[in-house]
Amino acid sequence: MQTIGGTGNAEINGTLNWNGGTLSLKTTANVNAAVNLTGNSTKTLGANFINKGTFNWVTGITMGDVALSNSTFTNDGLINEAFLSNRGFINSGGSVAVVNNGTLKNCLRMFSLTMASTLPIPEPCRV
Repeated sequence: MQTIGGTGNAEINGTLNWNGGTLSLKTTANVNAAVNLTGNSTKTLGANFINKGTFNWVTGITMGDVALSNSTFTNDGLINEAFLSNRGFINSGGSVAVVNNGTLKNCLRMFSLTMASTLPIPEPCRV
């Protein structure tokens, strides 16, 4: 994916494989959806994203963060994290937030929400 943007809303009902680029369209990954983040590149959210399905987040050794830019990431489903280094959500500008109403699996290993920002760590990940 390079850049996906526009007006309106997108719904994911199947599988989205995201290895880089920018998503600037309000998006909902529905209950049976799978969003697979892979690779050594930063992914940028430039619009609100709601995960109701499964968000599989595998990073490389050097990169793999999700940069939030004027957006909110809401997890109402499951995030499976398999990081090879300290990675997470970063603030790349504007009003940003991470809201967790779901489950973060394996998040105590290397999950970070404060690398370049002051984003709060969702409750299930508090140490």
